[in-house]
Amino acid sequence: MSTIKTKCIYCKKIKPTTSFNDEHVIPRFLGRFEPENPKLKRIYGLVCSKCNSKIFSALETIFKEDSGEGLLAQQLNLNGSNSVRILGKRLKIESVPGFGNSFFNGMFPFMKIEEGKIVIDLERPHVKVKNYANGYQVFPIEALEAAKNNGGSNFKKIKERLSNVKESDISVFTVGSSLENNDLNKILRLLNDFGVKYNEKERKFEPPDKLQGRQWEIALQGTVDRDIGRVLAKIMFNYFTYCAQQERRSSMVYGNEFKKIRDFICGDVSIPLKDVITSIDKDCILDIENEEKKRLILHSIVFEIKDEKIVGRLALFGQRVYEIVIGDIPKFLDKNNFGCGHVFDPFEHAIFNLSQKLKENLTEEDTRVSFGLNRKVGI
Repeated sequence: MSTIKTKCIYCKKIKPTTSFNDEHVIPRFLGRFEPENPKLKRIYGLVCSKCNSKIFSALETIFKEDSGEGLLAQQLNLNGSNSVRILGKRLKIESVPGFGNSFFNGMFPFMKIEEGKIVIDLERPHVKVKNYANGYQVFPIEALEAAKNNGGSNFKKIKERLSNVKESDISVFTVGSSLENNDLNKILRLLNDFGVKYNEKERKFEPPDKLQGRQWEIALQGTVDRDIGRVLAKIMFNYFTYCAQQERRSSMVYGNEFKKIRDFICGDVSIPLKDVITSIDKDCILDIENEEKKRLILHSIVFEIKDEKIVGRLALFGQRVYEIVIGDIPKFLDKNNFGCGHVFDPFEHAIFNLSQKLKENLTEEDTRVSFGLNRKVGI
């Protein structure tokens, strides 16, 4: 029995289909979507396991821990992670809760959605641990409790991490009605369970009623460098490939028309960042955002023909809009109605095609057929 082989769209190496992985169009830490989470499935042999695990996994970790959009995904804890990790190389965060005491500036600003807006979540007790050179790791109390109760490798991993931390590098923050409160004592007991001999040096308290209405200021300074850009380009190219695959035309993405974006994503340093991500602008993608002068907390992604190139625009959480050159136009491509666009709602876990009327109870088939090369949208 012969082994079926196929070619990876990134490294272009021919391998058995057993050497391929599923590759999500939108990385999982940015949300899950129903009824089908779009991905380049391993059965089609599009993204090999080496590219997926050796290149993309590390890149997505950098993006998650060191970009503004990655920070927001962690603040909202979309994938139920047991901790938040901030690298602190590309992204600098200055957080001032406005509680009248600099002691509280070390609190991590968790977020939640309230009436369609992102607001600070003050009710998440957590342990903050200095990490890396400029970064840190944050463990919510519920994650530590779950790890302790479930035991296993996760408990051992966190215990190993915490047991090697200096006392001076650990801070504990909680919410209570007095200086002595149950959550704080619970965290201290939990730290002991994880092998941390925590000797408290200072304790501060602000009454909850004084915290209401205070302005929490968060200042971010970050750069979109090559590695951050590679993740953005990968999301765009994955989306384009997925649209092509739905029409059984994924073979087109192997062409030389898309060599530059492929090589850039794979790490070719000879390709300037500005040749692939041509602009980072303030204009919204969706008409409704421009009309209402308000950003929607959604992921939006579209592609179309512009200046004789196939160009995409991508915004995560309605933040910055990245214009990304996907490639040249293949000669055989039908330009009529060429393009596609979708909105991914990470809170309702929904996907909407921008050219279709919204309807309730979308089926997997409804979602699948909404992706294609000729689904041009009016945005």
